[in-house]
Amino acid sequence: MKKRLLLCSLIVLLWGTPMWAQGHKVGAWDPNSAPPFQIPEEFQELLKDYRKNWTRLTDIQFSGLHWNQGIVTYISKSHKVFINNYIHYLRQSEGLDDEDEECDEEEDDECESPFREYPAGTAVLKENYQLIDGVPQTPLTVTLMIKHPKGYDPEAGDWQYVQYDVSGNVIINGNSKNEAAKVSCASCHINIDMRDYVFSTFYHAQDPQKVPQSK
Repeated sequence: MKKRLLLCSLIVLLWGTPMWAQGHKVGAWDPNSAPPFQIPEEFQELLKDYRKNWTRLTDIQFSGLHWNQGIVTYISKSHKVFINNYIHYLRQSEGLDDEDEECDEEEDDECESPFREYPAGTAVLKENYQLIDGVPQTPLTVTLMIKHPKGYDPEAGDWQYVQYDVSGNVIINGNSKNEAAKVSCASCHINIDMRDYVFSTFYHAQDPQKVPQSK
C-alpha cells in the first residue's frame, strides 16, 4: 500500500504540470493582480477578494470540457475534499488500487466510496480565457458552482450554477431545473455524481504559506 501511495504521489506531481511555470503572469492572466471580471452585485459578498482569500487549485489549463478555453480554478473552502477526490480519481483511472474501485451499493451495504462530498457553502469558481496559440489572451466568462444545503436540488447534488461575463452580466443562474443551467452545466456535471459533481481532473499544489486555511 505504501508503494502504491508513493506512486500515486509521483503521478500527482507529473500529471499536475501546468501549461506554464506556476503562479506567473502569462498573456491576459496575472494571478497576482485583481481579476479582469466585474462581479455581479448579487455575488459580490461571496466573491469579494476571491483571488486573495480562496485557494487556487490550478494555474491556466486547457479544458476541452469548458469550450476549449483556458481555465483557472479556485475554491472557497474544503480544498482538501478536492485533493482527496483528485487523488482517488487518479488511482481509479490508472487502476492503482483495487480497493478504490466504485462501490456497488446493492451488493455491499458496507462499501464506502473513497470520494467525499463538499459541505454546503462551498463555492468552486473557474475563470475562462480565450486561448490563442496556447496563450490566454482574452478573459471571457466566470463559471461558478455553489453548494446548497440538502433539498435545494437533490437530483443534481444541490449545486447552483452561475455564469457571468467580464462586465458582470449574468448569463446563467440556477440549478438543474433551470433549462440554461441544465444544458450548459448540469447535464455534464451529472456524469460525475460520484465525485459530488465537481471535475477534479487537474490540481497544482501551491506554496503552503500561500494557501488559506479551509474551514
